[in-house]
Amino acid sequence: MKRESTMTTMTLNYRPAGHRIRYPAIARAAALVSMWQQRAKQRRQLALLSDSQLDDIGLSRGVANAEAAKPFWRD
Repeated sequence: MKRESTMTTMTLNYRPAGHRIRYPAIARAAALVSMWQQRAKQRRQLALLSDSQLDDIGLSRGVANAEAAKPFWRD
């Protein structure tokens, strides 16, 4: 049985009510770094899942390893 999977992408657009961004480039850079950190953490966690856990979420070991091997900046 061949399994296909897709990874979802998170978008970080949180801003407290009434808070004005004075330096939008810095805010975008901070959001990007945060996304990279989350992506790296998720990929490390994915690599640690057992085969039965991967089976529960519909991924093969090969797909999980391929995703975990991607650099944090790659989508």
